[in-house]
Amino acid sequence: MVKVDKIRKLIEQFTSFEGSLFCYSLSFSFLLALAPALTIFVMLFVIFYLDPQIIIEFGTKFLPADYITPYVDFILSKEVSGLVPLITTLAISMWLASRSIYSFLLVSAQHEEITYPKWSIRIKSLIVSLVLCGYVIASIYALILLGTWLPYLMPAGVCAILLIAFILFYRTISFEKKELSYGAVGGLFATISISGVGYLFFYIVNRFTSYSLVYGPLASLVVLLLSIYVISSIIYFGYLLNVVFEDKTEHPRMKAAGLFDFCTSVHEGVQGFLENKFMKK
Repeated sequence: MVKVDKIRKLIEQFTSFEGSLFCYSLSFSFLLALAPALTIFVMLFVIFYLDPQIIIEFGTKFLPADYITPYVDFILSKEVSGLVPLITTLAISMWLASRSIYSFLLVSAQHEEITYPKWSIRIKSLIVSLVLCGYVIASIYALILLGTWLPYLMPAGVCAILLIAFILFYRTISFEKKELSYGAVGGLFATISISGVGYLFFYIVNRFTSYSLVYGPLASLVVLLLSIYVISSIIYFGYLLNVVFEDKTEHPRMKAAGLFDFCTSVHEGVQGFLENKFMKK
């Protein structure tokens, strides 16, 4: 009975007005973050002497090749010389790419009833983005080694890396210190769905729909938007699975509580100073 209530609550949250609105907003954030994220990965792949074609091969399984391939080739054709331009380009791209993480952190803060200043949450979104970016690069190295030594284990390796990535993501966007099992349910769902439903969706769209007849040259754009929406919905549903099926038996402990409390005190101090100065005038 308890599980039925949790399933009902899960469906209600996912199909609610706020849930639907967040899926759309998350899709828009992912769309805006797509180009900066590709820029980051292409530049990092070049820096670490990895083949950027790996990005194309992986990305075209979920998104139209008509958009990914030309953009990757465009980034490769723009050679950035000098340390300062390189750092500047990476910093700006990271700031833009982390906006989708920031959107998720705001939803997480709402669920956990966090009242930290938004600018401090924005800083955390950058840190989470850096952690996930480092994980992706390390995972690519691991897959290259796995493909060299044990190629028959590649599918299992990809699924394992995706599972760890989603669990890491769901845990890092939480402001509370969770039990070790937190994130496993949503991570498993997201991994299976992205690996299965994502491939199936893209296969059906490419083989059995008539978007090219209806939208003409805009067909790839429509498929891109639909792909991003499906991926966003899967990731958000996995997040809700973790939230609904979490067993909260103790008062939650906050992660980096001292740092966020300091940010809150600074924010309140600056806000109070500005209000006093405005009131005096």
